[in-house]
Amino acid sequence: ARHIWQVSDLLAKIQERLDLEFDILWVEGEISNLRQPSSGHSYFTLKDDQSQIKAVLFKSQAVRLPFDLENGQYVICFGRLNIYTGRGDLQLVVEIVEPKGEGALQLAFEQLRSRLAKEGLFSSEHKLPLPLLPQRVFVVTSPTGAAIHDFIRNARERYPGAGIVLCPASVQGEGASGEIIDALRIARHIAEKDDVILLTRGGGSLEDLWAFNDETLAREIFNCTVPVVSAVGHEVDFTISDFVADRRAATPTAAAQILFPRMEELVDKVAILTRRMVLSSRNRLKVNQQTVQLLCHRLKDPKRRLVEQRLRQDDLNARLLRVMQEKIGFWLQEYLNLRERLVLHEPGRQLDLAKA
Repeated sequence: ARHIWQVSDLLAKIQERLDLEFDILWVEGEISNLRQPSSGHSYFTLKDDQSQIKAVLFKSQAVRLPFDLENGQYVICFGRLNIYTGRGDLQLVVEIVEPKGEGALQLAFEQLRSRLAKEGLFSSEHKLPLPLLPQRVFVVTSPTGAAIHDFIRNARERYPGAGIVLCPASVQGEGASGEIIDALRIARHIAEKDDVILLTRGGGSLEDLWAFNDETLAREIFNCTVPVVSAVGHEVDFTISDFVADRRAATPTAAAQILFPRMEELVDKVAILTRRMVLSSRNRLKVNQQTVQLLCHRLKDPKRRLVEQRLRQDDLNARLLRVMQEKIGFWLQEYLNLRERLVLHEPGRQLDLAKA
């Protein structure tokens, strides 16, 4: 007799065989059709040149990925085969994803660096200047690591009066980034004018330094109102905190050299500044003396000016009197001439002349 399967029974049997034959396995391919809904799950297709298979990475595993999934990435997935009975689709339920040919942490680092750079977090225009001589340096690091001892030794050698405050925090392992952020916030709250915050630790692998590649830490550094120096690892090591900090130092020793000038250098600078101040004061005094002399030359003696004004007034009075006398003499002559003419033309005189 023929055996007739129910669809659900058939799919369950296939699932049973898949579990027996394949159990868990590694599959490599290129990611395409990536979809990441609000649920937090990631759905995508894993394909090669000839075939493809649907895959799902649930939220509980997705949040553990150190990098972001993107279309076009070539990855290696660890998981198990599953029949989604609702549609009868064969899919790969993924638990681990690793980039093919490039470390997951390195890929995550490059992705975060690119994204933050586009946002302008590394731009030089946002970086704060360092004081010539910090009042205090708040050092966020492990209290037992070599970094704090190297920094203190070199700082005190260069400037014996260096003010150094340790803000202890784990710099490696799970939860380290959170401790660094907490210490940074405390230092920022306590810090005053001319204080500096230093994030530092010794060298290590990319995984060892990973706490300083945390995005939240990067944004805390960017928004910090106190200048931040990052001295993480060795010269060849770079972290996200190095890029976003106001100043990067290759090592803890280099940080001490950047922050604290030698006492001899300070004395030389003070001497140079003193000479400049003296020279500037002398030049200013000379200019002021010349200005006073010029003003004195322009400004005459008030008594002399008063005498000149009186003489000028007397001269004007004399000229006015002379002009008035000339005018009066002219008017008098005009009057006499007019009177003589009137006498000559008097009607009675004219009659007498006519009778004669």
